[in-house]
Amino acid sequence: IAAEVQGDYDTGVRLAERALTVLSEDEDFRAIGWLRVAYASLLLRARPESADQARTLLLAHEREMAVTASKDGDLAECIIELARAEIALGRAEEAVNQARRAIDILGPVPGRASAQALTVLGEALVRLGQHEEAITALTQGAEYLETAGLPREAAQAWFDVAELLRHIGSSERRQAHTYRRALTTIGLRSAGE
Repeated sequence: IAAEVQGDYDTGVRLAERALTVLSEDEDFRAIGWLRVAYASLLLRARPESADQARTLLLAHEREMAVTASKDGDLAECIIELARAEIALGRAEEAVNQARRAIDILGPVPGRASAQALTVLGEALVRLGQHEEAITALTQGAEYLETAGLPREAAQAWFDVAELLRHIGSSERRQAHTYRRALTTIGLRSAGE
């Protein structure tokens, strides 16, 4: 995690691989599962060409979770990463299906996991050319992050919405409102306020 935060994804992948080797002898399924999902997530960021490997790992982990009656939050996180793998593999429709599954599992509870599911849904919808639906999903994700008290992440989410609005040629007023929302989220105000 420290390597990932520092942007050193390759080191993160190598460390996760070593940790998986060590933990594979342990019987703590939840710890191993968490590490598998983290490893797949790192693979998707560090080695996008390994998206199929990440997808295979996540599908296997999802099957194991069904057998062990894992917690819904753990299952949702696995499915969110699975949706990201589908995006990386160019299968946006399948990514939409997976993201919606995660959203259904999590329910309408504002938080980081729900926001991540909505963000992945938005990314997949953008790839399908469904821009207004993507904006709706991304906006809801930003609102969830705000409600959960995660201002930096919320500001980034609002910025992403604004950039999508700019990309699709939305009105300057709508774009400006969204950029202001990003700034307000982190405590900054424009000169006119």
